[in-house]
Amino acid sequence: ILAVSEYINIENKEMKYILGGYSLAGLFSLWSGYQMDIFEGIAAVSPSVWYKGWIEYVATGKPLSEKIYLSLGDTEEKTKHQILSKIGDNIRKQHEILENSAYSRTSAIFEAVSSGFFT
Repeated sequence: ILAVSEYINIENKEMKYILGGYSLAGLFSLWSGYQMDIFEGIAAVSPSVWYKGWIEYVATGKPLSEKIYLSLGDTEEKTKHQILSKIGDNIRKQHEILENSAYSRTSAIFEAVSSGFFT
């Protein structure tokens, strides 16, 4: 992320940056939103929130981005894979944490869409 700051003008407060990603890049985008305040928004499309320790990180962390978009394909949590099947519960939990955080200035949207890895 520090290398990104070499290519964008973080001093220009009028410029708005949004970081987004799909799957593991979606998880990276979410993580980045907890690390730096240069991203006004984060778009995490089917992010790998099943990753071990992620929900604990979210529960104890503070997002620095103002807006977070979360989406999940409607078939992704219906897998027989024990770890990957946690994605639905985890993404809803992340949304709940973001919505209920007393100290957060972040607005969050969660959307279930009719697509995904397993369609």
